[in-house]
Amino acid sequence: MKDSNLKVSVIIPVFNGEQFIQNAVESCLDQNEVNEIILIDDGSTDKTNEICIQLSNQFNKVKFFTHEYRKNKGPGLSRNLGIEKSKNDFIAFLDADDIFLKNRFYKTMKLFETKPKVGLISCRVKNVYLNDYRKANFIHQDIIGFPKSIPSNEVFDYIIGERGDFFCTCGFVVKKSKLVENNIRFDSELKYGEDIDFIYQLAEKLTIEDSEEEPLVYRRLHSANLTSSNDFNAYPSRNILITKWYNKMLVNNYNSKVCRSMLIRKIHSDYKSNFKIEFKFLKWLIKLILVIIAIVKNPKLIIKLI
Repeated sequence: MKDSNLKVSVIIPVFNGEQFIQNAVESCLDQNEVNEIILIDDGSTDKTNEICIQLSNQFNKVKFFTHEYRKNKGPGLSRNLGIEKSKNDFIAFLDADDIFLKNRFYKTMKLFETKPKVGLISCRVKNVYLNDYRKANFIHQDIIGFPKSIPSNEVFDYIIGERGDFFCTCGFVVKKSKLVENNIRFDSELKYGEDIDFIYQLAEKLTIEDSEEEPLVYRRLHSANLTSSNDFNAYPSRNILITKWYNKMLVNNYNSKVCRSMLIRKIHSDYKSNFKIEFKFLKWLIKLILVIIAIVKNPKLIIKLI
């Protein structure tokens, strides 16, 4: 098999990842298409900084950066810094506790060679549960990725409407030129869901295809994951994300399917964030009232929904 001439920069933000970062980097070094691995230490307090320095000294492909004064600024700003520092036009992301499998980029980069207008190509990701994993407040699917081929012009409708599984941050390669052209970055104001917001931006602006391959990335779930924390409640933060895209829907010319999806998601999110009533009739009555309030606040919403 002849390797692609197209090369990939892999961006790895890491916070207190001393247990995993070596494996993550080694999985990148095994990929012929990767000629740049960018480590961003997000203010770690363990031995992560020391390990990253050792890796950058040992391998020419590994570049190491920190935020000013080694501050913790979150995964979003860390990935943005990685995008800024990257040298290639093809970018992949990997979390410090995840790993790429053999030939992760072979088919993806071949597809980019034959389809120059495509801005992003995704692959499937397998969730791997480590021994110390604590069950999250929601169910993780075993395989992350599109369940079937979706036409490029329907990807945004599919993703924003949460109509099924879609790709995750460690499961795609994107063109840096498209990120710059469309001003796509991770939103540092979001404390949770900045990766989902980034994917929404990608789906809104770029032509996306799926490589339709078996899983080529292992996403390792363990006790230190935010979403496996016993007291983690995603709804308040998730409501901020949904509100952001609901407000975008109000001022942008999205199709009616997207508008209906965002209204439904906004109403459901507002309900989950503010009410704990499980009696079915009252639940639907409250949601109906929330719909009426939304329309009263934005009468033009009726036209968008038709």
